[in-house]
Amino acid sequence: VLGLHAALLPTGKILLLGGHENSQEKWDKGVLTEVRLFDCATHEVARVDGPAYPKDSKSPYADDKIDLFCCGHAMLANGKLLVAGGTERPPGAYSVDTYHVGVGHQPGSHDSWLFDPWTETFAPTGPLSSFPDTGFQLQGAALEKACKHQIKKDKGWGAIKDDELTKAQVAEIQAAFDKEFAGFKVKAPNYVGGRWYPTLIELPAGGALALGGHPGSTDLRHNNWSVEQFSPGTNGWTTIAGSAWDGGVPEWLQADKGQFPEGTKVLGTKEYDTKLEG
Repeated sequence: VLGLHAALLPTGKILLLGGHENSQEKWDKGVLTEVRLFDCATHEVARVDGPAYPKDSKSPYADDKIDLFCCGHAMLANGKLLVAGGTERPPGAYSVDTYHVGVGHQPGSHDSWLFDPWTETFAPTGPLSSFPDTGFQLQGAALEKACKHQIKKDKGWGAIKDDELTKAQVAEIQAAFDKEFAGFKVKAPNYVGGRWYPTLIELPAGGALALGGHPGSTDLRHNNWSVEQFSPGTNGWTTIAGSAWDGGVPEWLQADKGQFPEGTKVLGTKEYDTKLEG
């Protein structure tokens, strides 16, 4: 396994998360949940069933492929490992791109899971937050145009003007769009948000923060600068007020309600030169 992510568990084992292991072949074959446990006492490596939504799940993402490649994780106070985000679609899988794949990044997913070290199983939490009607998402005709543009690039026809494509090329692009994005347009607003390679920070009161990472492929931002908080009590995520959609950056988030030691502050910003102080 490509142990891209590793977490030492209270049981003395190390959880290794690989997802599709950056392999286009594995993505195409649907091998996306490569997970192993390394036993520090015996040095044995065992395969573990990856996360899966139950058949009766009402999550808007339950029908999507689950890929923990480039997720984030944090150990909660109860000993369970919180795993969130990952890869929505890798390069070559017709990611709607102008903001991610072109610079070596990938669009992020909304998936979120708890791994129980004692039962060695995953259970879904509520998904990372989605933000409808924000002005940051591609929808309708603009979404279809972006999808077809990406398909054209992936097929090696990016230098050809749309009105110079042959009828056969147009038909091939349309067929790929109909296959790869069936239902995608309907769900597009739910894809705003999401995180690829986020940072998860555990909180003393038992929850966690999610910061950074790249949002899903219909989110027009390059970085997800919103700050989300996971609550074990609700088993879900909420966006911290003032951190999301003003077009600027979240200001200093002052500790409140016992989540942080008094005086602790966290700064989230959409800039690359983020600094932590205090």
